[in-house]
Amino acid sequence: MTVCSEICAQAMLLSNVKGIGVVKLKELMRLDNFATMNTDEFAEILPNYIKTDADEALSLLKNSRRTVEQQLELAEKMNIRIICSSDEHYPELLKKSKFDPSILYVKGELGRRKRSAAVIGTREPPEKFDVVGRRITGNLVERGFSIVSGLALGCDSIAHKAALEFHGHTVAVLGHGLDHLYPKENKKLSEDIVASGGALVSQFHIGDAPNKFNFVKRDKIQSGLSDLVVMLASGVPGGSLIATKSILDDRRHLFVPAPMNSIAGSGMLKANITFVRGNVAEICDMLGITSAEKYPSDLVHIINGKNDYDLFETAVCGRTDYKGDSIDESDHAPGQTSLF
Repeated sequence: MTVCSEICAQAMLLSNVKGIGVVKLKELMRLDNFATMNTDEFAEILPNYIKTDADEALSLLKNSRRTVEQQLELAEKMNIRIICSSDEHYPELLKKSKFDPSILYVKGELGRRKRSAAVIGTREPPEKFDVVGRRITGNLVERGFSIVSGLALGCDSIAHKAALEFHGHTVAVLGHGLDHLYPKENKKLSEDIVASGGALVSQFHIGDAPNKFNFVKRDKIQSGLSDLVVMLASGVPGGSLIATKSILDDRRHLFVPAPMNSIAGSGMLKANITFVRGNVAEICDMLGITSAEKYPSDLVHIINGKNDYDLFETAVCGRTDYKGDSIDESDHAPGQTSLF
């Protein structure tokens, strides 16, 4: 197995230099001779991008090369591929996202599907939301979506397991290096994902441990890999709201199930209820959007029942005018409907 391409190894070399973030890395990768430049040549041009001189840049690059060599050696031992945004198999959706890290570590197969959906939510979903998650995920799989989630307990696990049950493709985005597995309870699930033809994905070095800052970045990658996000259930505040806001920042579609009356009071559904209520000021405050004018209401869709599932298709095709069919609201809270 080829661990990474030559151009990816070049990208890794620069990405480990302090001051070279994703934006500057992409600028450098656009240089005509980027793939063939040697360490000395990079050292000469780096002062144009970061505060350094050629001698210091050369020292930084030599240190980085040792790191890259170690990463490539570990990746080969662990059957991990490393890809960059210039590689053929790098996800197109992620390349177009504001949150593209430009380098990914992959264990398993990303697949070549044209559409992906992130299905995310709280680690402690209310009663019956395993049914909601299974139904929604199964419908997405039937429509040809690859299912993206974060391998966490709760809603993420529901999504991955449903994707496997319906013989779909699923990708788990991790907030740590691929030599770790968090949470440990999902070790078997992670193995099943890879064995089924899916993938584990991370932007972090092999050896990087999980931490809260990494999980914030992980959440943004989930949305970046996806045409749409389904936020199954979330409290306020909630980690799921990071991917929720990120999908809107990328001008892609967000779907939120409306809670049924019997569980509408759950704190783990506070975000759902806020979206269903539709008060733009409340939603902006919840998501950290600075003004109501910046809230893309045309991209937010409430799932009231199975008749709304067609909206997954119309959203990806660029339509936002689908309203869904009417359903019986007799068992729902005022202004709310439900999947059940």
